[in-house]
Amino acid sequence: MATVLNAFKTVTVDVTDTIGNVYTCPPSYSAVVLLAQVSNLTGNTITVSGNIYQDAGNNVALVRDAALPANDAINLVGGRLILQTGDSFAVGASANSSSQLTLSVLETSTG
Repeated sequence: MATVLNAFKTVTVDVTDTIGNVYTCPPSYSAVVLLAQVSNLTGNTITVSGNIYQDAGNNVALVRDAALPANDAINLVGGRLILQTGDSFAVGASANSSSQLTLSVLETSTG
């Protein structure tokens, strides 16, 4: 079977109160994160955090404890974000079931 050169992916998850991986760039691919929007589903202000866990062992905070007003949304990535094979995108919020993440990614084969 032929390898797909470019593939658009959308990941949607309910955000928990523990920062956890929501996407990992697969082997032989790089990925461009096009959108990482968190929507607050509650009537209260919450905080959200987003991290990159690089395969090389580096942990990078994109945003930490950003205030997200009631019934509003925030984009955790201001431009484009490149992930390499094994790199992960992680997100967490101050309250369980209070928000949802929509992550749009373009995967490109490197092999």
